[in-house]
Parts: sequence; structure tokens; C-alpha cells
Amino acid sequence: MSWKIVIVEDEDILRNGLIQTISWEDYGFFVAGDADNGRQGLELIQEIQPDVVFTDIRMAQMDGLTMAEKIYEWNPEIQLVFISGYDEFEYAMRALKVGAAEYILKPVQLEQVIETLEKLSAKLSQRQSQKKEYSKLKQLEEYSLGSIRQEFYRAVIHGAKQKCHEKNYESMIPKEEREGYFSAIIVVWKDFAALSMNADYIGIMEMDHRFEEMLTAVLGDDKEYTMVRGNAGERILVLWGEDREKLCRERDHLSRRLLENKHSDCSFEVNAGTAARYVSGLYQSYLEARKMLEERYLEEWSQIIQAENEVPENVNFINYHNGDLMKAVKSGNSEEIVQECSRLEKELGNRKVVSHIHLILIVTSIFEELARLAQEAEQIIGETAGATMEDYQKIISKGTRAELLKGLKEYCLALGACFDGAKDTKIQSSLKRAISYMNSEFGNEGLTIGEVAKNSYISSSYLSMLLKKDTGKTFIEYLTDIRMEHARKLLQETSMKNYEVAQACGFANATYFSTVFKSMHGISPSQYRKE
Repeated sequence: MSWKIVIVEDEDILRNGLIQTISWEDYGFFVAGDADNGRQGLELIQEIQPDVVFTDIRMAQMDGLTMAEKIYEWNPEIQLVFISGYDEFEYAMRALKVGAAEYILKPVQLEQVIETLEKLSAKLSQRQSQKKEYSKLKQLEEYSLGSIRQEFYRAVIHGAKQKCHEKNYESMIPKEEREGYFSAIIVVWKDFAALSMNADYIGIMEMDHRFEEMLTAVLGDDKEYTMVRGNAGERILVLWGEDREKLCRERDHLSRRLLENKHSDCSFEVNAGTAARYVSGLYQSYLEARKMLEERYLEEWSQIIQAENEVPENVNFINYHNGDLMKAVKSGNSEEIVQECSRLEKELGNRKVVSHIHLILIVTSIFEELARLAQEAEQIIGETAGATMEDYQKIISKGTRAELLKGLKEYCLALGACFDGAKDTKIQSSLKRAISYMNSEFGNEGLTIGEVAKNSYISSSYLSMLLKKDTGKTFIEYLTDIRMEHARKLLQETSMKNYEVAQACGFANATYFSTVFKSMHGISPSQYRKE
């Protein structure tokens, strides 16, 4: 690479001598221009943007130091070499302040100029190498941050809060970005559903990849957005900004550009959410855009049905009602769930479904009910029943009808298992409350199963059944075990009389207490205490 030099010198002989006598190319330089005064030199330097300036200090109109000070204000990277006939300290100090690379005294010696050029060439080469390394690191950093940002946005959009926490995404995204404004745009390839109806998984993925290529080509080098993959044939553009009004303008501009696209054989449908603050605002903006998209699908579907002179009974347009499936899921019975899913599949086979989009709408309608059940399951078992939005995205991103229905069935079975586990959890909680109450009230001589059941919020018969199933004992047998356990502790750890221990453990008299104790342990309370 050749470095550009501008020479500013009011002495014609010296200026021309420098230009003509030095083999600039041998040291990696070429003279890009020259001037005979500081004002003209400054204009030339601003135009050419050289790497090095050779300038005299004392010149007409504008001296070299004043010119250098102005150069340093707007481009401090230009290397300045001063030529002066004055070997004075004040000039040298001022030259250093304005960033002098070298200071050459008149009369100029050829050897000194060559030595200066060699130093400058090495310095400029090193700086260029550092810039390249910095540029690579910057690109790598931007790429890494871009990937992290993309993963973070995807997790937010899909409602995967746990994933955000586990990956610690928020610590990697700048605070000012997380606290800024967001807007989500869902872009859909209009013809994707019809084109993909008879395609296999690989074919759908190839079409989806082609869709992204076309979308990127239309958007060009616009870096105002982050692209997140949604369903097949769908992408979500996430826009961020510190100013809400400016962000809205950018969102509208981007939407218009996609809708007015004339350079692609792909037509887009665009649904944009409002601009809202914070990461939670991004999720809300996405949900708003998603709702708009689904409403458009419903409108399209209604038009198709009306054209076929059919009046649907419900939003599904099939003779299948979600209630039976919801009951099966809530019961936790896997066999019933599989039967209901088979009925759904059979009904879909009996009924003409116009497009893949319509199938997605049917599944979406069912999933809305399942999502409510998932929330109910979470309240019962006290922990998350899964990432609902993420599960939904996995199901509807399936390529074929069979895969989509299989994904729905698997989700129903998983949710049913949660309810099945919730039943066990509920049973254990009831039994635990009953046993806890018996341990606190064992000293009450008149303690009955009815009282224990009432304080455990279950019926007496249900408590009796739970105790028998879990411990193999009746209520009286289990209560007696508790009383004997406390009796042993009192006999070991206190000096209480036998009758006092009997009363403390809920026995009417000491004789009956001794009889029960001996029947269980083979020895009397007094012998037990001695041993």
C-alpha cells in the first residue's frame, strides 16, 4: 500500500526539490499534492485526506503550526512533519503539542528525510495492522452480541422466562437497550401455506430458507432490526430504539418497504405491533402482532367458507368439540387422551380443510383451551407445567398434518401427566395435614376421625381410605401408634408418673394405658423405663 503525502512549503526550490529528488515509492509513499501557503495547504489537505503532511512552520497567510492545529482538530491521525530554519525551543514545544511526528531543520538533509520516511512507513503499517485487528475483534464482538440478542429476543417472544434466567441473557444485553422501546413485526410469505401443503419436511425447510433469503434481499443492508425465526414461512423483525416516535417511524417505513416489494417473486403479509418500553413491551408488541395475524386468517377463512355456501357451527369448522378432549386431559387418563386425539384426526379426515393455515387455526383454537388447563395445573402442583408459548410454536411449526397432530397429542399427554401427578400431590397434602393434626392433638382423649377429617378438609371415609392405603392401618390403630411413640419419649426423657404419661397421651386411665403399652411392646411402662 502507498501512503499519501501533501507538501506545504512556501520556498519553491525546497518544495520542488523534495518532490523531484526523493524516490517516494521506494518507501511506500506518493506525493498527492503540494501548496505554497498554509491556507491553500489546509484546503488541499481537507480535500485529499493524506496520511502525512510535510510543512514549513513560517509561511505567508497561515503559518504551519496554525494550520497543523486546525488539522489536528478534525483528524488527529494525520502524521505531521515540520520543516523549520529556526532551531528554537518554543517552536519545537508547540510542534509537539499539535502532534508532530518529526521535526526537520533547514537546510534539509536527504538522509534525514529518508530516515523520517522509514519511521513513518513502519508507524503507519503498524497502525493499519492494529486497525485491521480491531476491526476483526469488533466484527466478532458484534456478531456474538447479535447472536446473543437474537437468542434473547426469541426466548422473550416465546415466553421462555426460565430460559432467559438460565442463560443469563440480560447481563449480556446493554442496560440502555433492555430499557428502551421495542416493536415486533411478523412477516409472512402469503403463498407459503398453499405451496407447502404437499411438501415433505425437507421441502418445507428449503422453501423456508428461500423465504428468508428473499426477505433479506428486500430489506438489503438495513441494520435497524433483528430477525427471529417464527413458524415456517414466517419471520419476526424486532426493532429497538431510545425514542418511541422515531422507532414508530422506522417500523412504518420498514413495513411499507415490505408491502411495496416489487423485486421478488414473493409477496409478504406484514403485521406490526405497537412500540412499547422494556423487554416486557417486546412480548406485548409480539402478542399484538400475532393477534392481528390470526384475525386476518379468520377473516380469510370466513370468506372461503361463505364462498362455499357453508355455515360453520363454531370457529373450528368441524364437527369436533374441544370439551371431551379437555376432560380427558384434566382426568390425566392417557388412554382417553389418545382416543380423543384419534377422534379429532378422524374428523379432520372426514372434513375438507382448505389449507395448512386453516389446520393451524383449528389447532390454535384447541391449544387456547389447553393453555388455560396448563395454568390450572401450575396452580395445583405449585410449579411450571412447561413453557406454553414455546410448546405452541413447536407444534404449529410442524410441516405436515400428521406431524402437527402428533405434536398436539404429545402435548396433551404431557399436560395430562401433570394433572395425574397433581392428583397424587393433592392426596399427599391431605394425608399430611391429617397426620400433622393427629400429632398435635394426640393428647385429646376424645379425638375422633370426624374431627381430624374436618380439619384436613376431607371426609371421614376418604381419610379412612387414605390411611389404610398409605399405612395399612385403621384410624384408631394409627392414632394409637402416635400416642405410643409420644409415651415412649415421655417415659425415657421425663420423671412423670405412669398415670401422668397416660393422661398426656390421651388415655382415660393408667390401667388401660399399661394394657395397650404391654400388648405393643411386650413389657409394662415401668419395665420399659427401667430398661
